[in-house]
Amino acid sequence: MANYITRTDLETAYGIANIELWGSFDPSDSGYTSDDRVNVAIEIAEGEIDAVLRATSGYTIPVSSNGNSLYLIKDIAVVKAATWIYCLRGVFDENDKNKLQQQLDRVNDLLLRIARGQIRLDATRIANASQVPVVCK
Repeated sequence: MANYITRTDLETAYGIANIELWGSFDPSDSGYTSDDRVNVAIEIAEGEIDAVLRATSGYTIPVSSNGNSLYLIKDIAVVKAATWIYCLRGVFDENDKNKLQQQLDRVNDLLLRIARGQIRLDATRIANASQVPVVCK
């Protein structure tokens, strides 16, 4: 079950036709739906976000917020999921560059900055999570 995004979020950002085309094994088969592939892409994107933040950030997983911080997480998940689906097509774009690579680089940097504490989310933090390093003997 998706924690941050749905197929509708992907379709809003990239278009219904694009998500269907990128997610289809055989776009000429009108009986086939890309739901399974899209759901896997969402699970992978959300899993990566959770794994990075669980290991480094001190936020509860899944990230929960009453503020705007969840939009940052949703943005990261949408771009990661769409890029995963797009790359599965098995073809290269002009000059062998992925059209979504610039967006992917942006959200990867954003996730890294959140994980490092350079960007703080207005999200629920783990109770008693230390904000300073602890040295154990």
